[in-house]
Amino acid sequence: MRNTSLIILVAAILLGLFAVAGVRGVMLSRDGGAAAKMAMTTVVVARKPLEFGNELSAESLQEREWPADAVPDGSFTRIDEVVGAERRVALRSIAVGEPVLKEKVSGFGGRAALSQVIAEGYRAVAVRISDVSGAGGFILPGDKVDVLLTLSTTNDRLDTVTNILLENTRVLAIDQEADESTGGAIVAKAATIEVLPEDAQKIALATTIGTLSLSLRNTTGEEVDDAKPNKTIRLKDLGPAMTEEQKVVVRAKADPYATMNVIRGVEPARASVPREGSSRQSSLGASTGAMRRDAAAATSSVHNTMKLTAPAGE
Repeated sequence: MRNTSLIILVAAILLGLFAVAGVRGVMLSRDGGAAAKMAMTTVVVARKPLEFGNELSAESLQEREWPADAVPDGSFTRIDEVVGAERRVALRSIAVGEPVLKEKVSGFGGRAALSQVIAEGYRAVAVRISDVSGAGGFILPGDKVDVLLTLSTTNDRLDTVTNILLENTRVLAIDQEADESTGGAIVAKAATIEVLPEDAQKIALATTIGTLSLSLRNTTGEEVDDAKPNKTIRLKDLGPAMTEEQKVVVRAKADPYATMNVIRGVEPARASVPREGSSRQSSLGASTGAMRRDAAAATSSVHNTMKLTAPAGE
């Protein structure tokens, strides 16, 4: 009885081992077949971190195996395609193991110039900012911003409005810093942004008639579903509605005319003339000049009459 049980136990162990070996063989054969079917190639990646302006060398790069059907666009397959007799530098930050792409490096003999970072068909325009208009210094190269324009169509501060001039604009540089890996806040005096030629003209005009400021956007570029459409912000949007007394003061306008005394002969009279700077001043200039000449002639006549009627001896 004992021998029978022992034989059954040994047989079960042997069958289990054969089953495990069989399953493992099947799995290895499947993996080997899949690997054999997957075509591989090489891609040049960074061996160490590369920052804006770093020179590319054979020591900073390496060739790594890469699935042929997943090769990134603009990548290199050999190091000698990247490194040559002439100098080549990185135009953007490249992390360790990240593929080196043509858009992130300069041409042979190139340098780390901002002109090489500008996308085709775009222009670089500088906008004057401060610690306030530049989002407290937290706008950095590579961020996306909206450009706001604040201006008054008249000389009255109550007519000041703010509009969004440009949306989702890429920042190329802050002051003289163009490295996108820059961390921390930078309190700068100017921000260089990437815009279309027509938008560059808008900014040039806007700087002469109003004040520009930047609004930092979310890095993902996703909009909130219930976000309100952009609109012109006026004084009334800053707080509660104005009272009737305040509305009367706002609507009150200065009289464009001023009054003056005119003496015709010995009879005084009052006349209205446009104030200086009034829109009616130029159109009524001729009549005002004639009125002043009449006043001068009348005054002269009065003086002559007084001389003729003066008592003898005076």
